[in-house]
Amino acid sequence: MVFVEGFASLGAEIIALRRLVPHLGSAITVTAPTIGFFLLALALGYQAGGRVAGDYLDRVRTNFLWAAALIVLGLAGPVVDALFAHVRPAWLAWLLLVGGVLGPVAWLLGQTVPVLTNLLRFERTGERSGAALYWSTLGSFLGSLSLSLGVMQWLGVAAAVMICAGLLLAVALCLPVPSGRRWQAGALALAVAAGGAATNLVLPQQIETAYATYRVAPVALPGFDAPRVFWINNSLASMIDASEPPRYTRYIERLRERLR
Repeated sequence: MVFVEGFASLGAEIIALRRLVPHLGSAITVTAPTIGFFLLALALGYQAGGRVAGDYLDRVRTNFLWAAALIVLGLAGPVVDALFAHVRPAWLAWLLLVGGVLGPVAWLLGQTVPVLTNLLRFERTGERSGAALYWSTLGSFLGSLSLSLGVMQWLGVAAAVMICAGLLLAVALCLPVPSGRRWQAGALALAVAAGGAATNLVLPQQIETAYATYRVAPVALPGFDAPRVFWINNSLASMIDASEPPRYTRYIERLRERLR
């Protein structure tokens, strides 16, 4: 459980940083505050987890379910794109994403280490804390490598979202549930899975890699016949229209003239 917490928490941070690239770029002025607020929420989660006095597994199960919901819905590509398209200025959309999605995820998952430390069977407190932090940090290490160098490279960002949320859901469903609340836990898990599939698989997705987001979209430009624009990270990269011969952006036209 602690391993999955570390994997999913750092995975959510990596996904959030990647989602911000098309809208705010990857400058240090964007990444550093994002990481800083993530760590602040994680610290507050540690503090909240240390205050839990009972029902440890029930708390972890509930936190994992809600964290999975926030990751699979709040970090879905169409949701983030809609947020930055409708909320202006961009820094306000960033604040909503970090404060409304990434921060709560870190706070919920941060409670896992101190909560589960109570269940580890070691004589000394230092041994229990060390074991919990070892598995959490190991999960973060493997999550950062596998998601950035493997999953995002070959399967895309949406797959990374589904994997992080899926691991949390799988662990939550394996934990014991009070008999009177089994249907509630099952219904919530089913709703999270359905919502994640809809937002990450069914809704129109842009082509994504670990580096950039790509899309081709029609635009209305005077003097052009049904022009289409190639966007990279929401920046215009190229254009072509349906006329014969086709017309391109001005710099492409100048390059073609130079190369003749």
